[in-house]
Amino acid sequence: QEILLQSKDFPNLYVVYNGVDVPIIEKHIENNSSQLIIGATSRLLFSKGLGELIEAYALIAGSKTELWLIGTGEDELAIRELAIKRGVADSVKFFGHQA
Repeated sequence: QEILLQSKDFPNLYVVYNGVDVPIIEKHIENNSSQLIIGATSRLLFSKGLGELIEAYALIAGSKTELWLIGTGEDELAIRELAIKRGVADSVKFFGHQA
């Protein structure tokens, strides 16, 4: 994480610890100049709040947004189904386990 934050390859990378940094998101939406990627690294379990994340993402999803989910877990299939049900499956990317 620290390596990514210090890298010049990712000048627009922000880390939000256990919450949402609303000013950063609002600024990005106002600029509307590039793609907004929201990411979560976690076991794919509803108890981790991923259902709520899909629901919230469905409210803001557009042509310049993607939700990246990194990890695996018992609820992966149900989370994929929720993305389909909410109409955002095309912009929700599942990357599986990453070492």
